[in-house]
Amino acid sequence: MPPKKDKDISTHYLVRNLQKNDQYPIDTEKPGNKKTVLDYKILTILKHYYLLQIHLHTERLHQIGSQLPVINGLPDQRQT
Repeated sequence: MPPKKDKDISTHYLVRNLQKNDQYPIDTEKPGNKKTVLDYKILTILKHYYLLQIHLHTERLHQIGSQLPVINGLPDQRQT
């Protein structure tokens, strides 16, 4: 699924789940969550792939993998 926009700045807050050793992004700031910011731009579109240029404003562990599904509009199953 392609990103909703050709280029954009994405800001989320990472929620840590220590029991599952996992984290997932949410849109609202809450105490203890770390802010993540990245901007992206679609460089090339192939049949089933998109080449993105990504600039990290914050360097959080697994930030790209956590934020890209949300940017693409995919539901994050870890929040349930």
